[in-house]
Amino acid sequence: NGLTTVPTHELMDFLLKYVAQEKVERIVVGHPKQMNNEDSENMKYIKPFVAQLKKKLPDMLLHQGTFLSLPFEKCSFDTITASYAFHHCDAQERLLAVREMKRVLRRQGCIVIADLMFEHAQDRMKYEQHCTPQQKAELEDEYFTTVEELTHIFSEEGFICTNYKVSDILWIFVADLSEEDRECRKNKRFI
Repeated sequence: NGLTTVPTHELMDFLLKYVAQEKVERIVVGHPKQMNNEDSENMKYIKPFVAQLKKKLPDMLLHQGTFLSLPFEKCSFDTITASYAFHHCDAQERLLAVREMKRVLRRQGCIVIADLMFEHAQDRMKYEQHCTPQQKAELEDEYFTTVEELTHIFSEEGFICTNYKVSDILWIFVADLSEEDRECRKNKRFI
């Protein structure tokens, strides 16, 4: 379920239970990169997790990658989720990521993004007035987007968007392919 949040220490048990109960073709694990394209410091946690996951699910197709270049054929997935990844992408990368996720999404598919963002640009300015120096430094170090901007990008790409505010800066953004785009995919007119 794309709207479920799982604490890291419970993730392995959650995945094993989920795979036992649901039909899962493959699992894709993100490969976070820094702005200079080197591995993120989080890879020191992800690599052992992936190794453990491979041991526990030896028959499962397991892939690692970024959503800027997905190693999959067109129309490969029903649902794509991205958690805490979009705020690392600048505006150009966000557009590329949306197009790449759309490319591998099946015609009945949806994209779910859980990330740090603001509803509008002015909300960021209000937040900055009341945040701590550390929070302000984090804002300047990342590329926080807005719900407004994501809605524009996804709508331009043929999606119908919904969003849910979880906290001041945490949102869940859901993008479903519009009926027109679903019909294009069905008739193989989709690029």
